[in-house]
Amino acid sequence: MPALAEALHRYHNGEIDQMVTAILSNDWSVIDPAAASAELTNGITAENRPAYIQPYGGLGFCYADVVGSPAVGMLDETTDPKYEWLYLFTAEELHVFRNDCTGRQWHSEHTLTFDTLKRIADAPAAWDVAAGAPQPAGQGATDG
Repeated sequence: MPALAEALHRYHNGEIDQMVTAILSNDWSVIDPAAASAELTNGITAENRPAYIQPYGGLGFCYADVVGSPAVGMLDETTDPKYEWLYLFTAEELHVFRNDCTGRQWHSEHTLTFDTLKRIADAPAAWDVAAGAPQPAGQGATDG
């Protein structure tokens, strides 16, 4: 969550439409705006990263072989990981859903306002990854 918050508020000036357009234009390996932007600035490429994964400033690392035509699929497709995550942006909030891949059902994990994402971007260490809620107080986050 801190990476999305950082991308939105540090690299896209809080312009959700701009960030979502960039997200939807690529298929992503990882969202890590600071690392991708640093790599583009200093020109030093990670040695262990495949060549088909490229930095995209202000967001992260995308698959270069599918740029412009992201992978599509159904939400009920079979997956290997223990969990799947779905991020749904609306005009006012980010909704986060989790699928534990056993019951094939999506469960609402969080609803975060863009103000909450701004607080997370300003203090990423305050995001309690284990609990999945902003700390302290957790204002703006709800569990579904």
